[in-house]
Amino acid sequence: MTKTPLISLAAVPMVLVILFVAVISPPDDQDNTNAADCGTGTVTVPAKAKPWITETAKTSGLPQAWLAAVASRESDFDPIGYTGDANGGTWSIYQLNREEWAKVYPPARGSAASPPPGITDPMTAAHYAGIYFKNRLATVRSMKKQNPTKPFAKLPDLDALVLAHNAGEGGGLMAYPHIPAITKSYLAEIRKNYQPQPCTAAGNPGDNGQSGKDTYGPYWASTAGRADGVDPWLFKWGECVSYAAWMVRTTSPHKDFVNNWHGAHFGNAQEWAAAARQAKITTDKKPAAGAVAQRMSGTYGHVAYITKVNANGTFDVNEYNFAAHHKFGVRKNVRIGNQFDWVLHFEQKGPTS
Repeated sequence: MTKTPLISLAAVPMVLVILFVAVISPPDDQDNTNAADCGTGTVTVPAKAKPWITETAKTSGLPQAWLAAVASRESDFDPIGYTGDANGGTWSIYQLNREEWAKVYPPARGSAASPPPGITDPMTAAHYAGIYFKNRLATVRSMKKQNPTKPFAKLPDLDALVLAHNAGEGGGLMAYPHIPAITKSYLAEIRKNYQPQPCTAAGNPGDNGQSGKDTYGPYWASTAGRADGVDPWLFKWGECVSYAAWMVRTTSPHKDFVNNWHGAHFGNAQEWAAAARQAKITTDKKPAAGAVAQRMSGTYGHVAYITKVNANGTFDVNEYNFAAHHKFGVRKNVRIGNQFDWVLHFEQKGPTS
């Protein structure tokens, strides 16, 4: 959940480091949502569309089976499909309108071209559609928390996201269960074609003995200028990414880990999964002690250090800057598909270790 300056190692002595305001994620230990559940689906994805679905899953943190169900309903996987409507129409396999596309794809902002720039390129559309879904999911989650007594607040995250995507937050989500017939049909089809299920059953039970041990805090306290500066591995002190980087450096085979490691910019927590893949770190849904757990949602995302994996697939984490600003904390029995989306296997040796 950390915003981190874009810094190259070579430039550190010569540049003024820009610091960003930290943002604390609301505690979600009691969250029963399931937006990143792996799930299974009945939709057959055409071979040409598989890379598109995979790319959207990477940038959104959402299950491929759910994305396939949406793309099948929206366009039957037609990358240049267009549907006209009163608001100017929709494009791509996910049928995004001009306004939503421009929010996530900067070259389309202010453009009156039809189709909007970039939206008919399949991989471009897939990449930025993932960002759209991630952002809209964050809005949906926020609305559910702000309106706990409303009927829509009891819906699973992905059902709520379907309503917002199809009919908007006002006409679809807030109106539930009094929604248009076409939206009811849409939701029923997605539920039929996508069955959520946890991703954590395949994790490897284990305990590395680190639970509750804060080795980072004493080191931080001993460092001059620590209060509002950048740590030696180029993250901001006290943020979740600074702590996770410390644990990678001190407990994993990757003792040289820093921001911009092997040319991959880790930056905000939200960027860690993509950067880890670029650096050839295995990234999947299987928790392991010593790995880093990542959540995609929220303004900057969040990362934590996995200390123990239980036989039922839940796991425990150490973390910073979650429940309290720049403070150490422990959470137990969290899950992929609830509190976290990805597992980054820094505990494993690899081509970069």
